[in-house]
Amino acid sequence: MGTIGIVEEGGCLRAFFDDAVDTSSLSYVVELREETETGSYNISQEDWTPLLVGGKFFIAPSWVTDPPPEGRLRLTVDSPAAFGTGRHETTQLALEYLEEAITGGEAVMDVGCGSGILSAAAMMLGAKTVVGCDIDELAVGSAIRDFDVSAFAGSADAIRAGFADLLLVNISARVIDTLAPELKRIAKPDARVLLSGFIRGHEPDCFVPQERRERGDWLCSIGTRDSIRAPDVSAGAIVRQSAQWW
Repeated sequence: MGTIGIVEEGGCLRAFFDDAVDTSSLSYVVELREETETGSYNISQEDWTPLLVGGKFFIAPSWVTDPPPEGRLRLTVDSPAAFGTGRHETTQLALEYLEEAITGGEAVMDVGCGSGILSAAAMMLGAKTVVGCDIDELAVGSAIRDFDVSAFAGSADAIRAGFADLLLVNISARVIDTLAPELKRIAKPDARVLLSGFIRGHEPDCFVPQERRERGDWLCSIGTRDSIRAPDVSAGAIVRQSAQWW
């Protein structure tokens, strides 16, 4: 229908259009309105308070100068996007798992890195190598600028086979299913895998988790490379044009 963008929010979709659109063919339109501003959540500084996540993280915007509580690591986040601030349930579940999963020296791949918050957390916890990728070039720029993350604009098909000890994928279930062969290819044989970004009843078909964690309706599925039900894709069968050096 010519949408210029779609945002997932709490199990619903918000679709944006430059011009008026006939929604009569859509079955579940809850609200139709004209917005004078786009691309902003209009979050005021007063509303954006610091946040404690898990046992190790203190998430706060740059204008909050309070030091983190003893024993916590500060993640400074100014992004207004729900999946980049640390306030979304799936991001929090992933951060809590990282505290358990990273013991030091791991190679971590963050597919759909967004603002880079999970990549930054992995680095703080002691991962040896952390790489993020996202198809949104603005998100990649933000991850590089704000967190000094090694990130590129692209997807999992640009990563070399057997790269990741830990694979983080916080995106929609449909995209995860599409990427399944690539995810399996870039994971080491004994790699751990965390998938998130979807709600109960809409999990990826390609993954048989060893553990599920939930917050509200949102899920986090945890497993290994063998939990990914997809054929192996040999490294030599596909020629990539970007980030092959990873």
